[in-house]
Amino acid sequence: MILVRATQKLLNTQRLKPQTVNLSAITLPILGTWYANTVTSSFKGKSLVIYVHEPSLVTVVTVGKTIKKTFPSFTTSLEKLLKRFSFPTVFINEQMAYFKENAITKTDSRKMLGYMNSITDSLIGRMYTYQNFEEIDLEEEENILMNLLHGSTPNNYFRPIHYWENYLKGEDPFKQSLDSENELIQLIPDVNKLSRSEDLHMENQLMKLQLENILGGQIMNGGNDGIPAEIENLFLKNIIEFEKQVTTSTKVTVNDLLKNPKFKAPDSLNEKQLKSELKKINLLLNKKFIQLDFLDNYSDLVKYKFITEELINQETQTI
Repeated sequence: MILVRATQKLLNTQRLKPQTVNLSAITLPILGTWYANTVTSSFKGKSLVIYVHEPSLVTVVTVGKTIKKTFPSFTTSLEKLLKRFSFPTVFINEQMAYFKENAITKTDSRKMLGYMNSITDSLIGRMYTYQNFEEIDLEEEENILMNLLHGSTPNNYFRPIHYWENYLKGEDPFKQSLDSENELIQLIPDVNKLSRSEDLHMENQLMKLQLENILGGQIMNGGNDGIPAEIENLFLKNIIEFEKQVTTSTKVTVNDLLKNPKFKAPDSLNEKQLKSELKKINLLLNKKFIQLDFLDNYSDLVKYKFITEELINQETQTI
């Protein structure tokens, strides 16, 4: 049997009451304790459930919202992950035999919840680089998370892959130094498939060419080769989208953009009323992504007159 410690959010999703487990009466296997949480993706109505092993932080990513629906795919995906990283066959068979039964209870470690938050942040950050939910490569995401660095001080940093490398050598799993030439586990690459990072790199290069065609110039690296491919991908997509909107945008007055608000006559307002009206106007401008700054310390009356008599008639692009 294995133990799944689910977050309250995940328990509430399927209205599941946590079981009471007497840990002193059972013996859990090495891969016996998992923390589970639901992750809302960047795609509307689509969710993931992640299973994180305690203490190695090996993470399995499944599609769904509940443990009931995702547990079978979790079991299958875990076995595939162990095989991808060349875990010994005897170890895999021995551990997977325990997954026929499970007990679901609540979390009991703030430290593990902190690790899960880091894993979730890492996962969500890459979600925005996918065009649609079906494109998400769960295996590639698990591969990336196997190499995610965890820890809070220089003496306790570790990666899940190194945890298991040390464990299989019979050493302290959290040992810092590793002999890379004698590693027991390693990712077995699929020669017929590009990795997520390789795919992003190719997509980024194509977008740079597209931007050069739009802007009529050459894009220089500027010494930014160290930028993660995911961040560069998001940046380039935003620039291309902005340029597309510029070419199709129309010009309107600020007044039309704000839908012709009615302003009170400045002479009818006292000092307190002026401050209140200025606050309302700035909220209107901010909703349309207009930020107004003054280069000098003008009075509220001067600011109010400028906005309601001059700025309101200026033209802007509808981007």
